[in-house]
Amino acid sequence: FLLKADIFSIQDIPQASYDFEIQRQMKEMAGRIEKLKKGFSQLPAYTWDDMEAVQEQRSSLHRSLTALCSKTSSNQSCIRLMLAKICYNLLISTAPPNITTYNILLAELTRLQQSDLAQIVVDSFLNESKFKPRKSTLTLIIEHYSAKKDRAGLRAIIQRMRATDGDMHIKKKALIFLPIPQVQQWALTNKVIHRNGHFSQKTPRDPQIF
Repeated sequence: FLLKADIFSIQDIPQASYDFEIQRQMKEMAGRIEKLKKGFSQLPAYTWDDMEAVQEQRSSLHRSLTALCSKTSSNQSCIRLMLAKICYNLLISTAPPNITTYNILLAELTRLQQSDLAQIVVDSFLNESKFKPRKSTLTLIIEHYSAKKDRAGLRAIIQRMRATDGDMHIKKKALIFLPIPQVQQWALTNKVIHRNGHFSQKTPRDPQIF
């Protein structure tokens, strides 16, 4: 997101091509992030001492992200400023993102018709997280690929949902655990597929997903 915001090149843009207030805020955000880079702590820095505090911090993060996105128009300069502020909020949060964080960003970026940015969120969810998707997550991912008219991407997601090529982080067990009664019960009561020495659970599909 920082690369897409290109926040540190704001000084190189002719002032006439930028709204003065946006330019002022971009310079302010560049200064804030620069201070974070020069600090002694590596950010983000998460804490787990108090789960109640973590949940409150995460709720605060989500409120901030929702407010930032809802106030943003599809104007490219506004998008860059929004991304800079999103990055700052993600960096200073003491609570790590969860599936709600992904849902908020994916829904808002799709609404703003920022398919490239939404794809960053999808790729991060699939390749950098282990979160189990909610039904809303699956719907948002399908809507994202539909909105960008990406048939190849949609087919790839369907293959993941079927667990024939990758998976959607639903549930996966190595074949060696099959003798365990609980694993047997799981395999018998859910739609699973055997691939490469693992049983992977297929993504449940209902009318909303279809």
